[in-house]
Amino acid sequence: MDFDGILQLKSAVDKSLASFFDRESAYLHSVDDDLIPVSSALGHFLLDSGKRLRPLFAAIGHIGAGGEITQESITACRA
Repeated sequence: MDFDGILQLKSAVDKSLASFFDRESAYLHSVDDDLIPVSSALGHFLLDSGKRLRPLFAAIGHIGAGGEITQESITACRA
């Protein structure tokens, strides 16, 4: 995998995490408006920090072990 491939993989992981967070954030907002600050703080922690490295390393390891990158494998690495 070349550098452009890693950047594309990073983008896919970022999109998957953002999509997951959007769904979970909407749920928190539906429970109670008092959870909006909590949701916002979690979003900054998850999406603006180094928390994306572990899923990226997991995906690169998956490729190194001979796996193919699919939406399902991105979702599994995100978990």
